[in-house]
Amino acid sequence: MTYNPAKHHRHSIRLKGYDYSQAGLYFITICCHHRACLYGAIENGIMNLNDAGVMVDKWYYELENKYPDKRCHEMIVMPNHFHCIIENIPIVSPITDAPMDAPTEKNTTSIIKNISQPLAMQWIGLKQ
Repeated sequence: MTYNPAKHHRHSIRLKGYDYSQAGLYFITICCHHRACLYGAIENGIMNLNDAGVMVDKWYYELENKYPDKRCHEMIVMPNHFHCIIENIPIVSPITDAPMDAPTEKNTTSIIKNISQPLAMQWIGLKQ
């Protein structure tokens, strides 16, 4: 579907020019498509997670294991969305203790040149 401004009234709530990759805490809300209640239901004021809700609750905290520059803080799963607070942590070089960019395809080569291959592979999340 193509964007039609007469029909689609979406606007970004992001700050123009703000670098969201910088260190800090970020409050995030992720909604289900068409606000479908896919994660469970509230009964008597208590959120009862279904299997999908349990999966979101479990895997949210695993993000820290996959991304060394992220810390997962509080989160709550609701029937059709969830809220969380994720922290961007500056990655520190194991050689110089200076902040550096998160590993990407562009900078992985320089990282591997500066530290041992097994450590580099572990640091960027690759299996040996």
